[in-house]
Amino acid sequence: MTISAIAIWPAVSRPSTKNRIDSEPMVISSLRVEFIAKLHRVVVKSLYHMRTNRQSFSPRRFSDDPNPDDPLIGARLRYCLAQVEQRLGQALASAGFGDIQVAHFKVLRFPPPENERPIDLAQRAGMSKQAMNYLLLQLEELGYVERGAMGGSPARLVSLTERGWKVAEIQRATVHQIEREWERQIGAQRFQTFYAVLKELTDG
Repeated sequence: MTISAIAIWPAVSRPSTKNRIDSEPMVISSLRVEFIAKLHRVVVKSLYHMRTNRQSFSPRRFSDDPNPDDPLIGARLRYCLAQVEQRLGQALASAGFGDIQVAHFKVLRFPPPENERPIDLAQRAGMSKQAMNYLLLQLEELGYVERGAMGGSPARLVSLTERGWKVAEIQRATVHQIEREWERQIGAQRFQTFYAVLKELTDG
């Protein structure tokens, strides 16, 4: 319930003077107590959710896990990625590329597409060829990618246009900036260790 609803609740709930009955004080008091109790439960539940980052209040929650509220590494990496993507979107919009959407990062990502088959881009992004072709069509119409035949092959290969390379350069510069910010936040040595571990895990 919103603050405005809380503010007007007594006014909209009170009967008119003409229709009051002897039991009105008791009825209004009972309603107010019930309302306050419900409001208290909502507030407490919201604060608990904020404190624990829980996604569900179901009693069936990883009973064998000693710390069921821990999002674990996959979710934490996803949180980092979400921060990066948000910053990329802001940087691109500020540079005049506001038509780029987060979904387009499935194509506009490292390594940038250069004479790539759509099926290869789809596999790299973990999506169907049809879904990838839909994104490619959008980006082609916006002027960020182009498709053309190479070496007499009938397959149309995907590459960035000059406009697409400008986007890639902004993305890379923005990620470098984020890395510097994170390094200042946690300290140079810890960040270097963090980056080295990530590199070891992702390089196989």
